[in-house]
Amino acid sequence: MTTEQYIKQLYESRLIRTDKEFETFEKTLEILADIATEDDIPLLCTVFDDNTEEHEVMYGLIHFIEYYRGEKATKLILKNIPAMLLGAKDWAKIFIYRMLNSEPHREIMKNVLGELDETERLMFINVLLEIRNQEPEVFEKKIDEVLGKDDV
Repeated sequence: MTTEQYIKQLYESRLIRTDKEFETFEKTLEILADIATEDDIPLLCTVFDDNTEEHEVMYGLIHFIEYYRGEKATKLILKNIPAMLLGAKDWAKIFIYRMLNSEPHREIMKNVLGELDETERLMFINVLLEIRNQEPEVFEKKIDEVLGKDDV
């Protein structure tokens, strides 16, 4: 099977409603650990779903994706945040929270916002503002840094 076919298996079992889906997801993620590359991040981001029954397993996917630590990988994650907002907003926010706590990631986030089309950029900014309003004591300065004074 190809990497794309394995990621399709992850996608098909992502809700993890049964023991079989759980086993399929776990085994497939193990296989992907040996064959996936950072170029697969956009497709891996499609696997997240806020309706999943096993959050711990999805955290495994987050850690799997975060294994790729370079600037390219970070950009690929961030560029897929707007698409994730449609059915996996909670998981998208987890990536955002984690990246906001890293100065280098905040700089990359700022650059990626400038590369998104207007609709995607506004979607991303709205989530940042939501996070800032929910936890201003933790994230206000970090989000203002990412957005700059003109966007706030």
